[in-house]
Amino acid sequence: MFHILPSIALATRPLTTTSVRLLRRVNVIEGPKETIIKGESLESDRKNFLLPEDSHNKACPLCRLNLKRLKYTDVLILEQFLDSDGNVLNFKKSNLCGSKYTLVKKLIQQAQRCRLLPRPIGYPVYPGWDNYNTYVEFPKRYRDQPYHIIQKNFWRNK
Repeated sequence: MFHILPSIALATRPLTTTSVRLLRRVNVIEGPKETIIKGESLESDRKNFLLPEDSHNKACPLCRLNLKRLKYTDVLILEQFLDSDGNVLNFKKSNLCGSKYTLVKKLIQQAQRCRLLPRPIGYPVYPGWDNYNTYVEFPKRYRDQPYHIIQKNFWRNK
């Protein structure tokens, strides 16, 4: 009898696009007086699909992958920058550049507002409104601010 379990390893960065997925096969051999449990490493079947690791490139993971159109609905990427409580990782732990960090932080907040990602403890909940679906519009609509929509030459000069 054997089980396949993913190995738990700490990565130096949370975005794991180049590290090999470490799988182990657990063999349980039961004898008359003892039980022997052995862990054997397995080759990943997705090894050919991984990006080559570039150790001398110090760019942030999102810049290195050239992800330009990241949205709040890309939860598989965004959840890698959350800790177990639902809080955003700090700037140093995330290993992102400044512009991507502020973008990721904004997108995580939008995804948490829409309940696509887990909310942190102490997140403000508004009774009655929190049960409804929430969406974020792109581009942002300035419904009550006509100065942003209509060009200045169409306004009357006083």
